[in-house]
Order: sequence, then structure tokens, then C-alpha cells
Amino acid sequence: MLLNLVAKIELPPHEGPGGFDHGDVHGPGALLCVAHTANNTVDMVDLRQRTVRKSIPRLPGVAGVLFCRRTAAQSAAMFSSNRAEGTISMFSPAPGREMWRVRTGLFPNGMAVDDAGAQLLVAHVGAADKPGSQTVCLVDVSRGVVEATLPAPGRTRWAVYHAAEKQFLINIADPPQIMRVDPLGRAILSPIEIPAAGPHGLEIDHKTGRVFCACDDGSLLALDAQTGKLLSRCALSGAPDVIMLNRRNNHLYVACGDPGAVDIVDANTCQLIGSVSTEPGAHTLAVYEEASEVIVFLPQSCVAAVYRDDAA
Repeated sequence: MLLNLVAKIELPPHEGPGGFDHGDVHGPGALLCVAHTANNTVDMVDLRQRTVRKSIPRLPGVAGVLFCRRTAAQSAAMFSSNRAEGTISMFSPAPGREMWRVRTGLFPNGMAVDDAGAQLLVAHVGAADKPGSQTVCLVDVSRGVVEATLPAPGRTRWAVYHAAEKQFLINIADPPQIMRVDPLGRAILSPIEIPAAGPHGLEIDHKTGRVFCACDDGSLLALDAQTGKLLSRCALSGAPDVIMLNRRNNHLYVACGDPGAVDIVDANTCQLIGSVSTEPGAHTLAVYEEASEVIVFLPQSCVAAVYRDDAA
């Protein structure tokens, strides 16, 4: 088996309905943060000690978590998208002190930050019955100010930053496409059309210029990020949500909440090479590259299950 369970970290018990959403890891600091939607908190976990360090409270409908920079520093600033409140928060390094909170749009969810840590893109889910509410915006990180808001062609999902092209990529559920945004010109570029239903998870291999798009129809697509050309397609265990790439071994991990599994895909060939059962509803994960670990958030058990990739 490619993924072996090495630990289960107990997370704070659910206080309300829901479970967990996006998570992120700052590798040099061995710090994991996850949006605990049932508690309106971000749980901060020490991955070396396998314990919860603290929970940041009062983040209504928290959905997204993202570290600002992946540097050699032992700590990094972090963002959260507070979906129920329509705001984004930025927190200082290790202490987790809130530095600013800014109102952005209706139901903020996916986020991506540029390599310089200067601009944050926020993707809003919006509402189909509220015209103009499905948008993306650009936030000046240093000031906590919205600099531009752009219309999205449909419901937004995951977002990433494409460093080589200096643009943000955002999955759009319908019409199925990857929206492209130029942060310097604050302009929408021609989209990448997706030949599958419901683009959801999104990841990019910066070395090869390929973008991976996991879709609701149970397929994983590899595309040329510059031309949009479809390079390969892979069938998954179920409908995927979060996908993350371990750039040290070129393994792509795909969380499928139904039936509850993590699929392991060889990013070089876009072939499914393994799968491990997790728990029904476990649709989100994070990757700790420095230790070749994959952390899966189990909503029923209320734990973070830590798997080691022995093929690393």
C-alpha cells in the first residue's frame, strides 16, 4: 500500500453541523491549519508533536485556509475565508493574531496568493438567484484592501496561482472551465475549456506547466496550462474535491468524499496507482511534503488521519 496510516490526531469535537473544509501546511514550521466549519474556527496542529496547538475562534462559516508564503521561515502568515460573513481574515505568524479582516463578496471560499505574497485572489461562490454575486476579487495583502472585483461566469471553486504565466486560475463548475485572471492588469483572460462536468479540485505542476483538474464526473484531467490542450485523463474512485501535489515524488492525492477514499495518481503519467479507504464524507486533505505525509480530515471521527507515502 502506498499510503500507510501512522497517526490519528484528535481535533476539537464538533459544536454544530458540518465538519472540515480546506486545510494547508506550512512545512518549515510543521504547522497544519484546517477550517473547522462545524465550530467556526481554524484549528492549528503541530505535526511534529501530533497535537492541536490552538483554535482560532469567531470565523463565521470558515471555509478556506491558506498560508501566505512557503519560505524557510519557521512561521508564515495565514488567510481564512469566512463564508457566512463574507470576509477574509489575515493572521500573523505563529501566535495567530488577526491582522485585518476585510469584506469581499458573497460566500468567499477558494483563495490563492501570488509568489510575492502581495496579492490574494478570493473566489466567491455567490448565489444563482443573486445576479452578479459570483465574482473573484484581488486583495492587497499589505493593506487588507480590495483592489478589484471581477465577474465570474459561474460558481467558483478551487483557485491556484500560475507563477510562470503570472496569472490566477479558478475552476468554474458550470460552464465547465478554468477562469484565468491577470492580477497586474486586473483583467479576465480567455478561459481554458474543460471537457468534463463540474471542475472542482485544481492543482498545478510548476515544473512542467501542467494543470490538474478534478471533476464531479469522477475524472482527473491533465492540461497544458498555457495552451489549454488536454494531455491525459484518469478515472477516479468517486467524485473528487481537494487535490494536492507532492512535488518531491510527483504523487497527486485526490480526496473523494463518496465513497471516502484518497486516490494516488502518478503526476508524470496521470495514471491511478493506488487508493486508500478513509471515511465517508472525508473530502479534504493537506500535504506535508517535508515528511512525505498526507493528512486527511475525517468528519465523523473528528480526527486528522496522517498517512505516510512510503514510495517517497
